[in-house]
Amino acid sequence: MKLSTLFAASATTVALALSGCSSDEPEPQPSTGSSDEANTSDEPLAEPKEVTGRECLTGSWLADNKFFLARMNEIADEMKDVTGEVVVTFGADGSMRTTYDKWHISAVTQGMPSTIERNGDDKGAFTASDTSINLKEDRVTSTLRVTAGGHSMAVSANPVVYTNAAFVCNESTLTITTPDGPMRMTRR
Repeated sequence: MKLSTLFAASATTVALALSGCSSDEPEPQPSTGSSDEANTSDEPLAEPKEVTGRECLTGSWLADNKFFLARMNEIADEMKDVTGEVVVTFGADGSMRTTYDKWHISAVTQGMPSTIERNGDDKGAFTASDTSINLKEDRVTSTLRVTAGGHSMAVSANPVVYTNAAFVCNESTLTITTPDGPMRMTRR
């Protein structure tokens, strides 16, 4: 097998892995606690504070690797594992930073084990209404490395740019749905 063919297949895996994927399945809803929990006081249970819109976005969010892996396996069952962290931070000033910390995707490409690892920070800006968000990275400094068939190569990371991506947010969970598919995160 030609090395260029293997890297082309791995590059396709990278594109799929880094852009997400879509599904017609309904999104799982965040849990609000167990109905078996006993209220030992005479006070009624307080409802969780509902935070929505741009106010809800502000802060740091950890990408859900299990959710990402499940979504990827809906279109390509060759994804084996996702480890490490992706943290997206939305600033009150409209700034955005995505930090990749040993984010590692294990897959099988053309019958051979392959890995994708991303590290570093990407920066940009966002604007949001109560139900949609515009994201635009303008400083991509994270590194992306694909390894397959005993060979490794650096791959250029593309900036994230989305317009009018729908989002649903509460104080603990954020789901952003783009044309590439949904991304679920939990508040850090």
